[in-house]
Amino acid sequence: MNLNDTPFARLASHLLDLLQALEGHEIPLIIVGGFGQALRHQRVDESGERTLLIPIPSVRTTEDIDAILRLDLLFNDNKTLVLREKLQELGYSAVEKARNFQFEKSDITTSDSKNIKIDLLSRVPSQGDPPLKHSK
Repeated sequence: MNLNDTPFARLASHLLDLLQALEGHEIPLIIVGGFGQALRHQRVDESGERTLLIPIPSVRTTEDIDAILRLDLLFNDNKTLVLREKLQELGYSAVEKARNFQFEKSDITTSDSKNIKIDLLSRVPSQGDPPLKHSK
């Protein structure tokens, strides 16, 4: 998959760094939002896969990586600790007003001083799930 000549090239680079850091820790991420759409769009273009919509609608630009985490991962303190440590090792710091699910760092690969932001998302716990502190 080649996103080098797209507005998503810088996000792709940071996502690859994160995936490499998490390798072997069994912390799956589902990439959604504008960047997730761009990845899917690129995959369909490259594979020639048939879709219901022809042509596929254009993708909106985005400046963050939205990642869904499985809820069971959030109940596992060891996994959440590893995820936070890996984000910190990659230079991300918690966004103060959303310190448990938003992380950012300066993107030194560009001259415009933009930040790279990662938003961690999950479903809201339901009845029968172990207790978990959350915000809606």
